[in-house]
Amino acid sequence: MRYQNMFETLKKQEKMAFIPFVTLGDPNYGLSFEIVKTLMASGASALELGFAFSDPVADGTTIQASHLRALKHASMAKNFQLLKKLGVIILISL
Repeated sequence: MRYQNMFETLKKQEKMAFIPFVTLGDPNYGLSFEIVKTLMASGASALELGFAFSDPVADGTTIQASHLRALKHASMAKNFQLLKKLGVIILISL
């Protein structure tokens, strides 16, 4: 429902949504934190946060490369710790 509200509000304001994608842990968790924090402070409408995994075949080469870089030090626990530190509300699509 939050996405629907966001898009309805933006439409009324005749604005477009800015929804960047970030692979958590790429290139490292410290920089990921700063990137996400900056995007949030800069007015991103929403964020798509990726959790690195070993076989991202559905993604293009740029995102595949980010997954491979993040996998060098990524973990699910670290991803969730980063989200908690950011105060991110998690919407999971299945």
